[in-house]
Amino acid sequence: MQLGVSKISITPSKKIRLVGYANRLEPFIDVIHDIYTVVYYFRTSDEDKVIIYGDLLWWGSDFIDTMNKRISQRFNLSYENIVFTASHNHSGPGTSENFTELLEEVDSEYLIELQEKVLTAINESQKNMQEVNLKKAEYCLDINVYRRVDIDNEIKMMPNLEVEIDKTVTLLKFVNQEDNPVGFIVHYPCHANVANINYINGDYPGVLMKLLDNHYNTTSMFLQGCTGDIRPKIIVGNEFFSGDIARVEQFANQFYDSIITQEERLKYEDIELDELTIKKHMLNLDINPYLNDQELEEELTSEDELKRQWSKAIIKKKNRNYETLVITEICFGKELTILGYNGEMSGEYSRFVKKITDKDILSIGYTNGMIGYIPTSIQLNEGGYEPEGSTWYFALSGQLKCQNEEKIKGKIRKILED
Repeated sequence: MQLGVSKISITPSKKIRLVGYANRLEPFIDVIHDIYTVVYYFRTSDEDKVIIYGDLLWWGSDFIDTMNKRISQRFNLSYENIVFTASHNHSGPGTSENFTELLEEVDSEYLIELQEKVLTAINESQKNMQEVNLKKAEYCLDINVYRRVDIDNEIKMMPNLEVEIDKTVTLLKFVNQEDNPVGFIVHYPCHANVANINYINGDYPGVLMKLLDNHYNTTSMFLQGCTGDIRPKIIVGNEFFSGDIARVEQFANQFYDSIITQEERLKYEDIELDELTIKKHMLNLDINPYLNDQELEEELTSEDELKRQWSKAIIKKKNRNYETLVITEICFGKELTILGYNGEMSGEYSRFVKKITDKDILSIGYTNGMIGYIPTSIQLNEGGYEPEGSTWYFALSGQLKCQNEEKIKGKIRKILED
């Protein structure tokens, strides 16, 4: 199998609003670190495939629809073989018009700029194709924490050290025929929101990839795990602490040091790359709408800005009582599978996969679009930001139904059994 790689800055050329925090309304002040798109272009025995990574909160589903058409036409790739994934960086620009503007506001000029840069990156990746092998290793790193706590029957977004979560770092290393690294894929479940500042930066995944690439002369990408309820373990007292760029760099360096240390100890497992297949599976998730059509019209004049924006978006979506979950199945031969979801997945879905199979499965969110948080039935009954508060920002017509957890797990079982 051949792999070509490229890395291109996608830093906006003008100051626009960043996405990730609803209270950050002004255009960004300055650029601390450039943000990037990284392309891995695979040439296989049948059809070419491409994975496009971004130092972004996510790639909007509407942006991806546009790009799939352009990429397919220009590079003769089928939609099935195009994968977009993001680090969930809270310090980058928006890419979707599907949500309320308080959550995500897009700049039309930047979207055009971003489209062209993605196309350029794909083109550049095809210029350095080479035969590669794949190696895999993993270890544990305790820098993340569950972020939901029940206080007097109310769920607060606070550190919860009592809930067990996945702390596995997975390293996928592509090497050339001389056994020199071409690129790393680093997988770990931890929200990329160390920083809460109005400056462009890649948060810890962006800094981490830069450190790795400078050390190994590689082109690397970060795969964000199922981290809808997991945050960086940066705590003051019993509260989360959002830091400045120094805190981002400290966190990234801690992660980087662990990789360098483990690299000297780990025994990599060879993954046979006889084929690469990508399949996309669709599943409609049921929603309990908050309001009927008449009530939505009345909300357009609400004194609450969020409710006004939400009702406008829901009317545009025809108050539909479902959202479509896209599960992207990426199989590197028969030994390694990546399951990607177009949502902010609860960590339970990753744990579920590990319980039902002995196969090497990596679970990632923020892949091939975004529909919102995908909580568990327990979390839906508990309430809190992920199952309830976020629905207004993500322009969901209501809360997801509890039955969706079993629907999703059933679909995952079927995918892994086929």
